[in-house]
Amino acid sequence: MSATLTLIKKIKEITDNIKSGQQRQKKNKAGHQKLIESLVEMEKAYTQRTAAGKSGIAFEAASGTGKSAEELASAHISALAQRQREEQEAKALKRIEETEEKQKKAFESKVKQESQTYSEFQKRQEQDLSKIITQGLTRSSIAEQMTERTLKEYLAKMGEIRKSYDMEIEALNNQKAIINVEKEKALREFNLSLSAEYENKLAEIKERQLQAAQMLAESEERYRLEEETRKNKRGSLIEYQGEEQEEMRQRYLKALEFYKSMDKKEALKLIERSDELKRLLGLYYAELVEEIGKG
Repeated sequence: MSATLTLIKKIKEITDNIKSGQQRQKKNKAGHQKLIESLVEMEKAYTQRTAAGKSGIAFEAASGTGKSAEELASAHISALAQRQREEQEAKALKRIEETEEKQKKAFESKVKQESQTYSEFQKRQEQDLSKIITQGLTRSSIAEQMTERTLKEYLAKMGEIRKSYDMEIEALNNQKAIINVEKEKALREFNLSLSAEYENKLAEIKERQLQAAQMLAESEERYRLEEETRKNKRGSLIEYQGEEQEEMRQRYLKALEFYKSMDKKEALKLIERSDELKRLLGLYYAELVEEIGKG
């Protein structure tokens, strides 16, 4: 009975070890895949940095947007036209606001004059009434004439005030219309000048793109020669220099840290079966295999 229990216990231990080993392998494979993905991202970032550095001014000077010289020149002209319209609109708006302020003041002046004239009319009526009563002219035609004259004078003054106001407002309205006409005229004249500006800008962009293409071609040729020279050298870590050496070393250290954390045999198995890892680590791949093998 004791032997049976011992056997069962051993079988359970073996089963548990197998399961544990399978889980560990699964975890290591997942970690290996994440490492590869991380190294790929490092490679992409490095490629973008070095591409920008190698092409430099050439890349910046070229269109870079997939647009033709004609499209870039048209975009430049559109921007100029839009800026000019905004400037003219702002100037016109300011002048119109100033004109409307004058209209507001004209209206306030009219109201004030009308009020003063009405006050004077009331005062004159009171004076006329006092005279009529004092002189006993209540039933006289003279009283009627006095009242009528005062009223006519009042109405005449009010008419003059309103006429003057109407004339001023009309002049200011005409001024607002002229402002808009002048704005549109300025825009038309500016737009006519854009034809020459377009041709000049087009020629400038084409020349810049030509220079950029030449610079880019020269840069790519230099890079090709550098790569060819390197391939002809012996396989040694000394081939990596400057930023590239630091980049490859960082990839190596990242991989080393990961594989050091697992069983040596499992680590070597994952490393040796991964062509992608070999590509990503370059000359550091052999050093990684050697370092892990020591563990």
